[in-house]
Amino acid sequence: MLPLQLISIFLLVSPLFSAAPIAKLGCLDRCGDLPIPYPFGVGSDCFLDSYFNIDCNTSTHPPKAYLSIINKQVIEINQTYIRLLNPYMISACYGLSVNDQHSLSVNLSGTPYTFSYENVLTAIGCDDMVLRSNGSSVFGGCSAFCADKNDTGGVGYCPYHGCCQDNMFEG
Repeated sequence: MLPLQLISIFLLVSPLFSAAPIAKLGCLDRCGDLPIPYPFGVGSDCFLDSYFNIDCNTSTHPPKAYLSIINKQVIEINQTYIRLLNPYMISACYGLSVNDQHSLSVNLSGTPYTFSYENVLTAIGCDDMVLRSNGSSVFGGCSAFCADKNDTGGVGYCPYHGCCQDNMFEG
């Protein structure tokens, strides 16, 4: 499995809501080591609207910030994007019923966020796949194959032997 800090989601922030260099007056300007610039904010009346609400978990050391609308840990906020930690990999095991398969669904409809072009979906394994779907139609994806079912090429190694990568915006 990849180290947690390498697995992240980049969400582009609408230019209309680009982060200012400082927090709203009277509000926390950071959660742990993470600066929290307006329109983001911690606490009522500190953010522009609920899309920018940051929950600061102070039970951890250092405290950790979470984008409340999707409950993902925030690891960076800047003028153009917010970077979220995705602390798990989606996996499926052969022989599981369809109801026991795992998937990841992130719906950003109606929010000021879009996925960044830096996000890439990757399948690692033999006879595995990644599919992009809007719920009713599949519009992208890839399949990973191996000559030897025990050789996936190693984690992080992807010359298309034992893995595949799909750009989230093609197809």
